[in-house]
Amino acid sequence: MTTMIKKYFLIFTTIFLSFPAVAFASSCPLQTDTAYKTSAGPGVFYVLSDCTKRIFPDQTTYFNYFSSWRDVKKTTTAVLKKIPNNTKLFLTSEDKPVVKQVKQIKTKTVVTKAPIVAPTKQWILKAFVSSTVRVGETLPIHVTFTAPEKGNYYLVDITVYNDKNELVDFYYYDKEPFTEVATRYYTYNWKVKNNLPPGKYTVKLGALMPHWGKTVSWNDNAAHFTINP
Repeated sequence: MTTMIKKYFLIFTTIFLSFPAVAFASSCPLQTDTAYKTSAGPGVFYVLSDCTKRIFPDQTTYFNYFSSWRDVKKTTTAVLKKIPNNTKLFLTSEDKPVVKQVKQIKTKTVVTKAPIVAPTKQWILKAFVSSTVRVGETLPIHVTFTAPEKGNYYLVDITVYNDKNELVDFYYYDKEPFTEVATRYYTYNWKVKNNLPPGKYTVKLGALMPHWGKTVSWNDNAAHFTINP
């Protein structure tokens, strides 16, 4: 009887030691060697085989590792916070050979894939104005709104603030179509009122859902200019 117990113990030990990767994967909240994002922001993270995470700094670096946004899986912020940051926070091209080699080994055991979504790119809001203007004159404010992708409608907001961060004036275009193009250009000819004091002013830009819905992007320092007497 003792001999039989020892025999089965040796068989079990041999099987267990032959699958160290499975033991590691089961202790990590997320699948390792995989890219993840949350709905809280556009950042895409990579969970390494040691169950630490690093972030892709840009699209160029991402496509050094993957060929499509379809490789990104969705998770929650709460789960992602359980993964500690790697000592090196950002991924680089130099890491590619190591990551690729591990990924190829891991993907052999994948049977099914969870639902995936493409990450949201960032908005680009820019403004161009003359550096100075006088009271009573008209200041053309040229702005550019670039959406992450085509296919939606937005409210674009152009605002002017004084050096005390107080709202001076604003103009907006509601339900602007970004359906066929991702970038739209506007020129707001702002009349400098006679009662405005000389000083420094700031142009701030915002992109919102139509009819003053949720703010999807905001540039707090799009442009600066000075009003002279």
